[in-house]
Amino acid sequence: MNKNLFIKLSIEFICILLFSLNLGVGMGILPLMIRKEYSLIEFGVVVGGTAASILGPILYYSLIRNYLTVFNLGLLVGACSLSGLLVAILLNPMVSSIVTPSVLIIGSVLIRIKESEKREIQLHKVNKVGT
Repeated sequence: MNKNLFIKLSIEFICILLFSLNLGVGMGILPLMIRKEYSLIEFGVVVGGTAASILGPILYYSLIRNYLTVFNLGLLVGACSLSGLLVAILLNPMVSSIVTPSVLIIGSVLIRIKESEKREIQLHKVNKVGT
C-alpha cells in the first residue's frame, strides 16, 4: 500500500472514531444531566462512548462512507440526539441507550438508499444525454 494512502486512511479512521466517541459520550451524558440523575453519568459515558465508538466506524465504512454529505450528517446526528433525548426524558435513560443506536442504524440505511437513488438518476440522465 502507498505510504500516503495509508496515512490518509489512518487519519480518516481516527477522525471517525473520535467523532463517534465524542457524540456517544455527549449523548450518554446529556439526558442524565437533564433528568438530574447524576449518579448514572459514568454509566452514560461508558455506554454511549462504547456503543458509538463501535457502531460509528462500522456504519461509516460499511454503509455511508461514499454517500455522506454534511447535510446528511447533520440530519443523522440531529435525529439521534433528538430521539435519544426525548426517550430519555419521557421514558427512561436506559431505553434511550437502545433507541439512539437504532435510529443511527435506520438513518444510515436510509441515507445510503436515498443517495444511491440520486446517483442512479444522475447516471441515467448522463447516459440519456450521451446517446
